[in-house]
Amino acid sequence: MEVPKFYEFFEPVLQVMAQGDILKPAELEERVVKHMKLPSQLYGDVTPKSRRPRITDRVLWSLTYLTQSGLLRRPVRGQYEITEEGRNFLRNAERPINLNSLEYLPKFREFKERSGPKKPRQTSQPELLKEEDYSSPHERISDAFSAFQELLHEEIRLKLISISPEQFERLVLELLHKMGYGIPDDLTAIHHTGKSGDGGIDGVIHLDKLGLDKICLQAKKYAEGTIPRKDVQAFVGALSGQGATRGVFLTTATFSRDAVEYARQNQQYQISLIDGVMLSKMLAENLLGVVEEETYVVKRLDSDYFDKV
Repeated sequence: MEVPKFYEFFEPVLQVMAQGDILKPAELEERVVKHMKLPSQLYGDVTPKSRRPRITDRVLWSLTYLTQSGLLRRPVRGQYEITEEGRNFLRNAERPINLNSLEYLPKFREFKERSGPKKPRQTSQPELLKEEDYSSPHERISDAFSAFQELLHEEIRLKLISISPEQFERLVLELLHKMGYGIPDDLTAIHHTGKSGDGGIDGVIHLDKLGLDKICLQAKKYAEGTIPRKDVQAFVGALSGQGATRGVFLTTATFSRDAVEYARQNQQYQISLIDGVMLSKMLAENLLGVVEEETYVVKRLDSDYFDKV
């Protein structure tokens, strides 16, 4: 079961509030969850950045919309009650109640004009939405950011495919060093060994100044395809030849299920497999091969602060 959309909380919130109590958001959320018979496991679904339960986030957005529409009001700081308009709306509104239901309310249209892009209204009629537009502003920002990230990761992967094998090998060595592997501020601890007859090892990162502890790398650049188990087994054999017990196998492609299982179950060697998607994300997160273009900070109201003022 998925967490209901924020507009799917409109009717349950109004039904709970119609009982006549004045409630704080946390009290209202508890009653709404019980009223809707939502399983407690849904609280494990959290927003990516704030790590706040998605249920809490969506109930709060529903409160914002219902209050701005005149269906709820705040008689005292940080508490809500239903208005007479809210009771009438709950009795008479067509089902299901959603964002388009609010479009018929003058206060909601005024709220949209205040908070949305400044553009002249072409008509006094409600501007009805399509179902795919039924997302909270927070979720629209999050979805757009996720889509942008996916596009960036694919662009990075395609760029990796276009560079030479030697460039690719040097790049992944630089990435792991930037991530903290090796001796800090000592580039001599990184050795690019990739060449014909390299024995399957394309790079070595020394973790101590004496070179007693090291990580060996293999980097394979493919436009498509899957790395099979036998290639990972061959890499383990190359580690043995180097006297190493730890290795990282990176590729622009993917690994077969057997290859992943073999690496996971290997007790003698610690093997990390990094596929094209993971590699692209790691490069982006460590600002290697990408530049920060714009930064947006999303803020939310801290009701607790205002309650204590």
